[in-house]
Amino acid sequence: MTGNIKNSDSMDILNQIRIPLSDITGISRLLKYNLANMETCSESQINALMDLINALDENTSHILSLLNENLENEYEEKSDLAVPKADLTGDKAQYKNLAGKKILVVDDIELNRVLIGLMLKNIDIEVVDATNGHEALNILNESQDGEYDLILMDIMMPVMDGYTATSKLRESKREYLATIPVIAVTANAFEYYKKQAEEYGMNGYVTKPLSKENLYEEISKALKD
Repeated sequence: MTGNIKNSDSMDILNQIRIPLSDITGISRLLKYNLANMETCSESQINALMDLINALDENTSHILSLLNENLENEYEEKSDLAVPKADLTGDKAQYKNLAGKKILVVDDIELNRVLIGLMLKNIDIEVVDATNGHEALNILNESQDGEYDLILMDIMMPVMDGYTATSKLRESKREYLATIPVIAVTANAFEYYKKQAEEYGMNGYVTKPLSKENLYEEISKALKD
């Protein structure tokens, strides 16, 4: 992991922004490049990247507009484009009870998994990924009782959605799987969807784009219940 994004690297990024004006794949690669340097990003940049990720399904011009605006705000009147490292001391102290926990992150979008994983690792939570509900069930069925403390479950996924996966967990003969806390992670903010998640056996609900404070609080709440 690099310590800072050097000026030459940043110019390469700017060039990439201007070339693939209608290339979603190019933009995806650009976002992955930024996420690879997330350890040196400020909280405002993390939030900006999440906005970009969720805008992917809308249109390229909107993504480019947000990205250019973010770059201008972050680097205006700076000759060196080094990114300041976020101060995470406060988060680690506030949520020290979560350190050492092991969480399964289930989401079919790689960028979402990376971003959520980074948020969790910032407060010393161990993270394992799954790309859909079926894969998550396989991982959990092969795990030891108590190995995982909580699951962050996306709702809309191919192969097996989050609702179905959670229902199957609640039907398990293993008490560990039948009772493990599951938090829904979804872009649907309506109360209807929150109630639906509860009906399927989920213990919490967070909406995208994610706020790390909301994520940490929901995890803390779920683990106390």
